[in-house]
Amino acid sequence: MKSLRRIIWLGLLFTGSSLWAQVSVPREGDDKPKLDEEKEAPAANAEDKQLAATFLQKHRSDLVFVKSKEGTGSGFIALMRGKKVLITNAHVLAGLRNPSFVTLDGSPLQLGTATVSKDYDLATRVVLAGGTGMPLAAAVDDEVRIGDAVVVLGNANGAGVVTPLHGEVVGLGPDRMEVNAPFELGNSGSPIVHLRSGKVIGVASYAKLDTLLSGKEKLRRFGYRIDHATNWVLVVPSRFYSESDSAAKILTATLEIEDILSNFKSIRKQNWSRVYETPALRGALERYYYVAAQGTDYADPAALGLLAALREACKSDLTAAQNSFSYDFFKHQLAANELARNELIKELDKVLAP
Repeated sequence: MKSLRRIIWLGLLFTGSSLWAQVSVPREGDDKPKLDEEKEAPAANAEDKQLAATFLQKHRSDLVFVKSKEGTGSGFIALMRGKKVLITNAHVLAGLRNPSFVTLDGSPLQLGTATVSKDYDLATRVVLAGGTGMPLAAAVDDEVRIGDAVVVLGNANGAGVVTPLHGEVVGLGPDRMEVNAPFELGNSGSPIVHLRSGKVIGVASYAKLDTLLSGKEKLRRFGYRIDHATNWVLVVPSRFYSESDSAAKILTATLEIEDILSNFKSIRKQNWSRVYETPALRGALERYYYVAAQGTDYADPAALGLLAALREACKSDLTAAQNSFSYDFFKHQLAANELARNELIKELDKVLAP
């Protein structure tokens, strides 16, 4: 079963309360994955290090720390169709409320309206003042080859410093690319810079764990291409953040249902004390514990009742959310949750079948 927990959003966050951190950081008690020996990015040679250092020094006013009480992310100022814009991920924009934007060199930065991509996890803010603008690759397919050296520049691990993370392009797709530069939490929104051309070719966006045929797991890192992002929608903050809240609750419920099923044995032994955010799940667990406490004869019926309640919880909030999202970014999230929930329902049906 493919879990949303296997998609690792990198923009946020070290508070532990962030939705995106919940997706990306295994909870206490989770089994540690047995990672396959990844193909490590070869150590950058002296020329690549110098190219990266020169680019970083030239664009100190274009590298941006994105911070709020919810956590931290990254961004950068680029020249898009002749105009300066700040580029980051849509999930950074959605996850951080009233953020501050601070450039690496501390120069003043004034931002205007925001847009999000209709197709990809990308967002922009108009730059009214500040920065010079990094050059963007107009046609990645013409300028980039597998094996080309890249560097990712951003706020790795939310440490408050820009760290050059060297690697190579290991895969290209129509809307994204795979690199082996070891970007981390805090790097969402960081530019992926193609060292040979000195242009930004993508935005560090997410990592995911793939299960190999050997049974081991491999961590892969991806960035969205900017050259194919042509459809943008204006962000109306009140609407955007209302939809963000709704999407966050749905994702939290998906992760919590998975968590309950993963720890079902502990729950049946009544040595599980975690408190869940989703009201329907809290209620289902309270009913389970109440019925199970009536005696050993009630244990199995109580467990089946809990599983039936989890199955219902897999559908109820999704049904209510249909047609409630106007931004494509949140529609994509809803679709991903639906896929994950359908897999959970299939597993539950196997147990609940008479």
